[in-house]
Amino acid sequence: MTGLGRRELGGPADFERELSESKAREAALAAVLGIMRRGPSELTAVLESVAMNAVRLCAADNGSIAQLKSDGWRLIANVGDIDQESMERNWGNQPIEANRRSLTGRVLMDRRTTTIVDAQADPEYDAGVGLFNVRSLIGVPLTRGEDIVGVLILRRQEPKPFTPEQVHLLETFADQASIAIENVRLFNETKESLERQTATSEILRVIAASPTEIQPVLDAIAESAARVCGASDAHVYRVEGQVLKQWAHFGPIPGLASGESLPLSRGSVIGRSILDRRAIHIRDAVDLDPAEYPISSQLQRRWEFRTALSVPLVRHGIGIGGIAIRRTHVQPFTPTQIELLETFADQAAIAIANVELFQTVERQRGELSRFLSPQVAALITSEQGAKMLEGHRRQITVVFCDLRGFTAFAETAEPEEVLGVLREYHRVMGELIVEHRGTLEHFAGDGMMIFFNDPLPVERHELQAVRMACAMRESFEEMARAWQKRGYELGFGVGIATGYATLGRIGFEGRYDYGAIGNVVILAQRLSAEAKAGQILLSQRVQAAVETDAETTAVGDLALKGFTRPVPAFAAESVKTPARS
Repeated sequence: MTGLGRRELGGPADFERELSESKAREAALAAVLGIMRRGPSELTAVLESVAMNAVRLCAADNGSIAQLKSDGWRLIANVGDIDQESMERNWGNQPIEANRRSLTGRVLMDRRTTTIVDAQADPEYDAGVGLFNVRSLIGVPLTRGEDIVGVLILRRQEPKPFTPEQVHLLETFADQASIAIENVRLFNETKESLERQTATSEILRVIAASPTEIQPVLDAIAESAARVCGASDAHVYRVEGQVLKQWAHFGPIPGLASGESLPLSRGSVIGRSILDRRAIHIRDAVDLDPAEYPISSQLQRRWEFRTALSVPLVRHGIGIGGIAIRRTHVQPFTPTQIELLETFADQAAIAIANVELFQTVERQRGELSRFLSPQVAALITSEQGAKMLEGHRRQITVVFCDLRGFTAFAETAEPEEVLGVLREYHRVMGELIVEHRGTLEHFAGDGMMIFFNDPLPVERHELQAVRMACAMRESFEEMARAWQKRGYELGFGVGIATGYATLGRIGFEGRYDYGAIGNVVILAQRLSAEAKAGQILLSQRVQAAVETDAETTAVGDLALKGFTRPVPAFAAESVKTPARS
């Protein structure tokens, strides 16, 4: 006989009962779905609704949902007649393993819905014996793919089996709970991924904005590590010799006092992490062996933290520091959080390397500036420097200057006197070259060559060269008056020319100069040789470029060595327009 025939024979009362139960099941399932539609933040409400409706519709005395979390199995929903304290004590005191001692263990072992008709008569069941007044139990797995992520548990105080209809309904509720848990997992993974990306992007932004300072980067890393990893606080340490100094700290747990340090040893978790160059994860710092971790055991009593994680900052295979995050309660960090903290450590190591590299370049640039023109020193250490050093063409203005009467002076004066005069002369002239943005090509005894508009462009470089030469002449006159009192008769002459030249690296491996080659260089040198004491000779092109801004007089055509025709020359008297500030 069919089921329909049996139901008809049962009479209207049975039909009405079955219809009422069907409607109740549908209403319960719809209520759970309604809560699920509110969003992933309602997981607790969904699971409590599942447990409550399961207990009510399956005539159970109480029910629970257990979920597998990162730190083990946890009861996350309890409904009905349950001694909450006994329940938490029982679940907290024993791990859940796949065996027949407990209902959840049997579900994990059999990987399917499991029932115990009478727990008191089951010789293999001993979980909760003496704690709960339970006879019949049923456990339904909550699954994600092939994994069991939770168990829906119902209990009866009387030994009464669950019917097939009730088992089917419970499995439907379990499917709903599994979907809710999976939705929350996906939502949290997406949220955490976004937080990780945001945190790492923020640190990269700070690194880019602070190429010369490490402190803002480490402060940002400490804050992000604590926030994104769900820690109570974060510390960043650096190695200084044989001790660890606190570099940055974020969070309410106290850190090292000002001036305090830790020995760099395996006696602390952070020290061992740095020395062994690996992450060390402590589930509960209360359980640390004082013989193995004497420093961390003392710090745990001092600061009362529980779970701790330390990762090293490694550079060139050497631990240069470390990051430690802690929690004030026992909750192990997830593999994702450990991996993220290692990423933060890598970023910190990169930031430290960047700052050290920048400081090295700046130090080298400063050292180079003692021997080279500042512009050339900057060029050598710049990104485009290599290309420019290879050689290029540019219009420049070249200035040659030297002392008149220096040879006779050097023949009669003591070497110490000669060096004293040159040092003062080079110092004063060097300051004026830098002030006027000229590039010093070389010193040659009492002579020097300067050019403008390379490697840095100089607006109206012809006028800037003339302005510098006039300033040099004025400063020289002051020095010359002092030298005359000591019997030194010296004069100062300058030649200036403008035109195109080839500029770049000149020399050989191990000894290079940055120089200019071309007729403009030769012309400036020849004009300098022709200049009388106190005279600044300009080429015709320089004269044309500065005639509206400088007082000049025509000298006439000069027969210069190496030139087949006479060269027009002009003498600069002064500059009429002031220099731009």
